[in-house]
Amino acid sequence: MRLLFQHEPRAPRRIALLTLIALLSATVFGVGILGVTAWSQSEAALSFGVGQGIQMVDPAGQNGVPLWLPPGETTVDFALYALSDDALLARVQSVNAPPIWGEPVLYDVAGLPRVHAWQATLNAVEPYAPVTVTLPDDVPHGAYILEGTHAGDRATVMVSVGTTALLARRGVDGTYLLWAAQLQTGAPVAGMEITLYDGAGTSLSSGVTDTSGRVRLQPAAGTPATAIGHTATDSAVLGLTSAWFSLDNTWWTPDSWAPDAHRVYLYTDRPIYRPGQTVHYTVIVRAVTGNGYAPPAADAAVTVTLYDARNNTVAVQSPTLDELGAVHGAFALADEPPLGTYRLELDIAGTRVVQTLDVAAYTKPEYAVEVTTPDATAIAGDVIPVAVRADYFFGQPVAAAAVKLQIYRTPIFGGYGYYGDDIWWPGPGGWETLVDEETGITDADGTWSLDYPLPADDAGADWSYRFVAAVTDARNTPIEGSVNVAVYWSELQLDLTTPRYGYAAGTPVDMTIRARDRAGAPLAAQEVTLRLNRGWEETLPDIVRPVTTGADGAATTTSRTCPRAGTASSPRAPTPAAVAARWRAICGSTARARTGGGVPTTASRWPWTGTNTRPARRPRC
Repeated sequence: MRLLFQHEPRAPRRIALLTLIALLSATVFGVGILGVTAWSQSEAALSFGVGQGIQMVDPAGQNGVPLWLPPGETTVDFALYALSDDALLARVQSVNAPPIWGEPVLYDVAGLPRVHAWQATLNAVEPYAPVTVTLPDDVPHGAYILEGTHAGDRATVMVSVGTTALLARRGVDGTYLLWAAQLQTGAPVAGMEITLYDGAGTSLSSGVTDTSGRVRLQPAAGTPATAIGHTATDSAVLGLTSAWFSLDNTWWTPDSWAPDAHRVYLYTDRPIYRPGQTVHYTVIVRAVTGNGYAPPAADAAVTVTLYDARNNTVAVQSPTLDELGAVHGAFALADEPPLGTYRLELDIAGTRVVQTLDVAAYTKPEYAVEVTTPDATAIAGDVIPVAVRADYFFGQPVAAAAVKLQIYRTPIFGGYGYYGDDIWWPGPGGWETLVDEETGITDADGTWSLDYPLPADDAGADWSYRFVAAVTDARNTPIEGSVNVAVYWSELQLDLTTPRYGYAAGTPVDMTIRARDRAGAPLAAQEVTLRLNRGWEETLPDIVRPVTTGADGAATTTSRTCPRAGTASSPRAPTPAAVAARWRAICGSTARARTGGGVPTTASRWPWTGTNTRPARRPRC
């Protein structure tokens, strides 16, 4: 399916529109965004977007197109030029390949009838946010070029004014199925004559939609590039080549792309085999047609190849499909083949399918390895005693065996959001990293131990450490065991909660602070300081309020939200003696505690405050 769309000139963002999203945006806003790539706003004083595309404008909807301007007020002169089908196709030909990345398309309007001209002063409130250029109410349905000029700068965009959208799907046999539907309701549009044109503007095929809004067209020759539809009162345009796509998309959707001619289901009887066993496989093939699937041709050539773990060809077979499009085959593995992951590959008329399988010489382990630590948690700077024990299954210890202990760690996310907000889900995240490795020999009891010192400079970070021990006996077969330890940068957990997420500016906010140890037991008599920052800037005056946790480890207090719309932010905390909590009223709320070594712990809450229940952004207090 091909869709026209135009991209906003915003460098940090990419937009990929599916047909359903385009219809939805057109239905809700009256504008279906059709063409695209990204652009930096500094490159021109005004822009309708980048790349070739047509803006769908529904007069019953927003009746406008987006325009990007510098911040502030700008007076722009607009002109609307009517396009006949020939004139539209001629201008499509002038940019029938994707433009240079970031380049807007400027269309030539020479010789085109100007049907409207007006001037408007537009105010761009935010950088990179477009303003809407509203078209005159009496513009007839059809295709146009909208031109805007300001202080020597010029921008153009094609617009299709109407209430109908075209969608297309190309079949493997070259047939195009086109739909015509109402933008606002999605109802089919019957009686629309749709014509397919190639890149040179030559008519290839045409037809009229039926009562379901569909028509099936099959060009005798050539590659369709544009579809144009007309009824007595409406018209619509649809691009069918990569020239209408964003540069983000064209690299994987070239015009030469076509779906595979076959669908293949290939599977083996098992996922893993031993040397000397037989690999049995089954193949089911269906030919893809314009109306679904059918059995493949009786003389379809099929090749099945087995590759070993070193990418060497083990065997090649050319089985014959039966009348149902299925075939069964088998490969016998050698007695001592290379071990690893094998690849079974099938090819039929250019359609290639791969199934992997493993070949392994399984040996039952003769002993077990256990890795233990006294506790499941630790604090940064602690020393963790790690014990490794290996025992044969018949009851004897694995003595004088080599031990390799590898120590990995993964961050445990404790904060998410802005400036230390603490609303992450618990658990490890990120990449596991090997941080240390130790070796040793088991004693006569089959044990080996190590006191592992944790780094003391990990303030502000929690980690999940994994201790993996590989024990190798005289048979030279390593057996592994492991244990995980959660390492925190503070002994104390501090939580800050509010009963609601949204508050009107200036209203009271009830807050509950809870202090717990790492085992979850409440900590009483903890002195907590609640601090309110009135803005992002740390230099602004603070409001400080001390509270003390009770026997249940909780303390409650009430604070007033910031006087203007904004949000609240937070950090989080622990201590043996004193706990500091911090409520940052614009960025979030924060409870912070310090250990005896001065390491802080924070807790967070993000209640919104504002004059409106749906704030669009976070203004400062």
